[in-house]
Formats: sequence, structure tokens, C-alpha cells
Amino acid sequence: MAVLIVSKNKIKPENTLNSIIQVARKRGMKFQLEEQTDVNERGSAEVYISKHYDGEEEYFYLRIEAEKDLFEVLNIIKKDENQYYRLGVTDQADHDHLIYDFSLEYLRLNPEQYISIYGDKMLSLRDMEDFEAKGGYYKDWCF
Repeated sequence: MAVLIVSKNKIKPENTLNSIIQVARKRGMKFQLEEQTDVNERGSAEVYISKHYDGEEEYFYLRIEAEKDLFEVLNIIKKDENQYYRLGVTDQADHDHLIYDFSLEYLRLNPEQYISIYGDKMLSLRDMEDFEAKGGYYKDWCF
């Protein structure tokens, strides 16, 4: 499963990184900065996020896009006559419980942004809150 953090507005990579750190702390997730090419100097970063569920570790690596790369064709998603900038991406997100918890908390912190599944389905905070109102996480929620 590919998961993207997207926004109609350009967001500085350090702001995305700070939001991810806050989400990890609030939800009891392990956060580790794996690779950084000076995110404060318009570079990219890769972070590792994990959490144990029922004794098993779920995890994903998330690449935070460099500010200078936001304008590249690969980092712009056009959907429903709107243009979105890709702020972060992972294609290793096989653990849907962690993705659910991360997405919900990230969007609560950044309600103007979206989580995209496969670059196709755009989930807003309202969508995630609707999942919560109907009982929250369930297996394969994102499909």
C-alpha cells in the first residue's frame, strides 16, 4: 500500500517533520530519523515509525519531500480539478492499523491536509472522523 501526505498548499519539510514527531509522541509510536539531507536547508528526510499492536510490531518508512522537489511532476497530484503537493510518501505501508492511527492523528493536527492511498483515494480529517464515529479501525479499512 502506498500512502502519501498531500496538501493543496506548499508546506515546509520541517513543518511536516515536526507534525510527524508530534503524532508519534501523542500516539506512543516509535519515531526515528533515519536519513536526512538537511531538511532545514530544503533537503529531504526519511523517518521510521513503528508501534506494537497485539504483540507484533507494525512499521513504515516515510520520505519527507524536499521543498525544492515539490514542483517536480512526480510530486504534484491532480485529482478532481485540484492540484496537491506530495509532502511525504511511503510504499512500505503494509500495516494498516498503524497507518490508520497515524493518519487520524496527523489529520487532526493538520486538518487542511490529506492522506492519499495509492495517490488515488484522498482522505480528509472528516473522512477519518467518520471512520472513528463508526467504530474506528477495522482490518482493511483503507480498501
